[in-house]
Amino acid sequence: MWIVVALALLIAPLPAQLSFRSTVTFGDSLTANSTEEGLPARFARLFGKDPMEAVFDKARGPKDRLKNYAAAGSVASGIPRQFTRYLLDRQKKQAPEATFVSYQTGGNDIMRGLFWMMLGPPGKSRRIDKKLDALIARMRTHIDGAGRTHPKAVILVWTIPDITIAPGATWVGKRRGDHVRAHITRVNDAIKKEAGHLENVVLLDLEAIWKKIQKKPPVIMGRSVKMPPASGERDCFFADHLHPSALGNVLLANHIIKLLNRKFGTKIPSYTEREIAVIATK
Repeated sequence: MWIVVALALLIAPLPAQLSFRSTVTFGDSLTANSTEEGLPARFARLFGKDPMEAVFDKARGPKDRLKNYAAAGSVASGIPRQFTRYLLDRQKKQAPEATFVSYQTGGNDIMRGLFWMMLGPPGKSRRIDKKLDALIARMRTHIDGAGRTHPKAVILVWTIPDITIAPGATWVGKRRGDHVRAHITRVNDAIKKEAGHLENVVLLDLEAIWKKIQKKPPVIMGRSVKMPPASGERDCFFADHLHPSALGNVLLANHIIKLLNRKFGTKIPSYTEREIAVIATK
């Protein structure tokens, strides 16, 4: 129950409109791309700004602030520690009350159970079903606690991406990949259902976005974005075996911007092809 109390303190009342006055993000390495979150400088340059940081740069006002508590390697059970860091900052008056929250987790939970998920679809392994049931329960608690306690707060909830698309998982193969995808979809269906009950929760379907980009790679300044198995080059979607590159992250940022504009009727500018090209070649 304490997590609900923590979330109650976490998110401040918000006017009906979208506000980035105090943006707070929680998650794993997908949203922890800077040296501030402990990433070595050379890798930070390779990955660029994480998607939420890129969105914030486009949406921010002169007094808006972003504070990132995401931590590389974090699993869903570790998210409360990030909340605790935020609450301590609030107590010490080192962080203002949040007006926008990005909640992203679950990918590392999937990676840790990848071997067992490959062996069969949901229902095949009692062990993996129980682990994913626990993941679903944690995420439901986080989402429901935030959404219901603070109905005027904007909470961006990310689904878990299809990690079988990543370069480091191309060895999995189609049959075993189908099993893994079925497990990911089961978790994401539960996330979508929970998010659907709460009007103040905005769902970012990262699983669908990754699949869309894989199926039809964007063309930037006349050049098609390279998808797996390619990685690590300036025009690749992935920087390494698992994480999006600077190019990939800004493409994801545009999807978030489009989603928020549609949901709230705002006009946050997307990154242009020229801006994307410049970011990719830095």
